Amino acid sequence: MSNDKNISRRKALATIAGTGAAAAAGGAGTFAYITDSGEADVSLQAGSIVLQVSPETIDFTSETASDGEDNEQDDGDEMTTTITLQNAGTLPAKALHVSSLSLTGNDDLKNNAKVTTLNLVQPGGTSIDALDSGSSPYYGDADDQNGNGFLDLADLKARIDQAPLPAFTSGQQLKPFQENQLQIELGVTYDYEGITSNGGTLEATFEFTAAQQ
Repeated sequence: MSNDKNISRRKALATIAGTGAAAAAGGAGTFAYITDSGEADVSLQAGSIVLQVSPETIDFTSETASDGEDNEQDDGDEMTTTITLQNAGTLPAKALHVSSLSLTGNDDLKNNAKVTTLNLVQPGGTSIDALDSGSSPYYGDADDQNGNGFLDLADLKARIDQAPLPAFTSGQQLKPFQENQLQIELGVTYDYEGITSNGGTLEATFEFTAAQQ
């Protein structure tokens, strides 16, 4: 059997993590701003899928305004970001899943980071609202782990821990060396009534798994 045939029968997997951080401070006199940074190293291998994510790190920061300063953003405003995934490998990715979500920070931040926007923008531009029960994929079927009545990042983590969530629909793929991409539009709104800590940072790390089949 030739090396080419061996390569053609392999399943190629690649994982990459995108991190997002969010912070909240309870009480009056707070505002939020967004910064982001990141760079992706391209690694090319024969018969591989190489995911690139941009930005790699996203910071949602909440700070207390100094005396005499006006708040630039009211408590509870939605903080949004867009994660973009592309394939820099040599094989098409025909299956893509959100395989894990890890959260680092105070429990009250995890449990009160309400997911208010979760759109999956498919290769080709079609947008799917993953919080709409009539959509597929649908992410809103997570159990309410803490009984607060809404989907928060802790609930979403528990849902992903049960099984990886598909990131695009059947027939979609991330082609190698193409300009197509998948975007995840994520919006979080803090429920400050449930936040008891005086600020802090919540870091969310998403991991994606791609496969040829």
